[in-house]
Amino acid sequence: MSFPGFLGGSTTDFRPLFGGAMHMRVPARFFDVSNVREIPDNQEVFADPERDESVIIELLERASQSDLTEAAKFHWGELVQANESTPPQIIIAKPLNFGTGDSALPNFNAQHCSGAYLIVGRVEVAKFKEQARNVVHIFMCCIRLHNVSTDIIVSMNVPLHINPDSSSAKAVNNADLPNPEQELTVMSQIVASLNVNDWGLFL
Repeated sequence: MSFPGFLGGSTTDFRPLFGGAMHMRVPARFFDVSNVREIPDNQEVFADPERDESVIIELLERASQSDLTEAAKFHWGELVQANESTPPQIIIAKPLNFGTGDSALPNFNAQHCSGAYLIVGRVEVAKFKEQARNVVHIFMCCIRLHNVSTDIIVSMNVPLHINPDSSSAKAVNNADLPNPEQELTVMSQIVASLNVNDWGLFL
């Protein structure tokens, strides 16, 4: 099912997640990576090869940090380390409101959610262990749930500059890369659309 409504009126798709236990809206230009390769059971991955962008939702073991900010920083560090990127330049780090129609996460309320936190950073990262590094913005939202052993992590990778020597340069033109502020809006809209249909997923 596709419909307009994202930034610039772009078409979006309703994407079922984890067998329909969750869903969210993602721009139609992103394809489901599980159609071409195996994805871990705790992940859903979508990619736009023409812009070298990706959107990932992960169900991760609840971080041991009781403080939401520290838990988000922990997951952020794990994400940056997994990408083998340079030390990040943090651009945004803030809690997100939830539970009301005009909040960042309108579909999560205090019955199930104890908080959410957004981190946006700029890193340099190589693909496939290449020498050439691309400049990338990583957007990450950590959603902490009550009484379960899971943190929900939504992340979006958006390149700002593709190194001419990177393999990505064969498919991506720097002139076609989006404005990072626009992509922050897209990330915000993705997160706002996230919903849980079956809370039994976390039991």
